[in-house]
Amino acid sequence: MIVHRFMSEAEYKLLMSGATLRNEKPHIGYRTTSVGFCFFTEPPDQAIHWLSGCCDPDYCVTMDIDAKHLRSSIGHYRNPDGGTMDKVEYCCTSYSLQTAKVFDATDKYRELTELRRLMRMMGLIY
Repeated sequence: MIVHRFMSEAEYKLLMSGATLRNEKPHIGYRTTSVGFCFFTEPPDQAIHWLSGCCDPDYCVTMDIDAKHLRSSIGHYRNPDGGTMDKVEYCCTSYSLQTAKVFDATDKYRELTELRRLMRMMGLIY
């Protein structure tokens, strides 16, 4: 399954170094059924509009992960056109280059990282 993930520079470096990334935490403070790492299937240029407040967009990585490794979940997000919306997303509690074949990585969304840090400092996001 082709999925995308916005991630921090630290996560990107760990992934590309061959580490197995693990996260078993529920997303407290966010309205989602996902646990651990979240992935999406929509084009990143669209997804950034609803994910920019709740992800670290240092890198956007496109990868192929076997669907049996992912769990379907639902996230409730701000709709860029107004109101809110539910989106299907996929999650897992661990992944690595053994389970994910990376096709592309870009840092074109990195400029939003500073905005996210400022919002966190102001207490607007977790």
